[in-house]
Amino acid sequence: MVLCRYELCFYPRFHLDESSLLCRKVLPDKPIVMDIWQDYILVTYPPFDVHVFQARLSGKLNPTQTSSLQVWASLSKSYVF
Repeated sequence: MVLCRYELCFYPRFHLDESSLLCRKVLPDKPIVMDIWQDYILVTYPPFDVHVFQARLSGKLNPTQTSSLQVWASLSKSYVF
C-alpha cells in the first residue's frame, strides 16, 4: 500500500525552488476543489468537507529579504446530504 501525502506549498513568484519554500501545510485528504480569494484558500475534500485557510505574509517578497508566511485554518465544515 502506497501512502500519499497532500500538501499546500507556498513559494515566492520569482523562485520556485525548495530553498525558497515559504510555508507547507499538510492536507488531511486529496483535494477535489480549490479556490483562492485575496488571502483565503478554500479546499474541499470528498465527500464534501470544506476547509478555509487564511494566509498572512510578513515582510516583503523579494530575493534579498527574508519573508515568512503563516497559514491557518479559519473554518472547517462537513456537509452531509
